[in-house]
Amino acid sequence: MKSFKMLFALASIAFFASCTSTKPVPGLHNMTGKENIRTPEMMSETFAVSGNCETCKKRIERAAKLKGVTQADWNVETQLLTVMYFPQQTNNDAIQKSIAAVGHDTQKYKGDAAAYAKLPSCCAYTRK
Repeated sequence: MKSFKMLFALASIAFFASCTSTKPVPGLHNMTGKENIRTPEMMSETFAVSGNCETCKKRIERAAKLKGVTQADWNVETQLLTVMYFPQQTNNDAIQKSIAAVGHDTQKYKGDAAAYAKLPSCCAYTRK
């Protein structure tokens, strides 16, 4: 009986370990050039967002945090935003649209002109 419990415990550990392994997402790279990692439940992506300062950083990260987004980090120097999200709840397109709605250009969308006009002067980046 004792060996059966031990065998069951080892089988359970092996099963859960195989369920939680991570795999690289082909074609997605983070700021270090390494492939991003995802679990079956979560995606990680990095894309460009125009801005200038720490005030922009707060606005961009806040706009990116839609339902299902667990992490948003915009780098002021590189102007790259890395987001982690649950693809069952949101997607890259929705995140970029939300950021554009507050006045910041993304890789896919130009920032809303009215929102851009209301940005503080320190946040007025050169629009493309």
